[in-house]
Amino acid sequence: MDWIMNFSRSSVSSLFVENVIHTPKYGYAEDCYVSTQLVGYARSIAYIDENVYHYRKGDPTAMTGQQRRKRKREYSLNFIDLYLKYKDAP
Repeated sequence: MDWIMNFSRSSVSSLFVENVIHTPKYGYAEDCYVSTQLVGYARSIAYIDENVYHYRKGDPTAMTGQQRRKRKREYSLNFIDLYLKYKDAP
């Protein structure tokens, strides 16, 4: 999960240690899947108006370069799974 380097290491580490953070079944949109949980558990969050994450556009091996229908399906299945994990959370 190299995208995690965008966050403060100590903040993310404590969120992973103190909470159960699930990983997605499918590889597409895993950053959004995990980030949603981290934001949900965080005591505070901040917005930085700066580009800190860059997708590998133009790389045929990147997940964003795969078939659009497959990506939408995996994205949807990941978030249905995430909803089912947390739907009864207080």
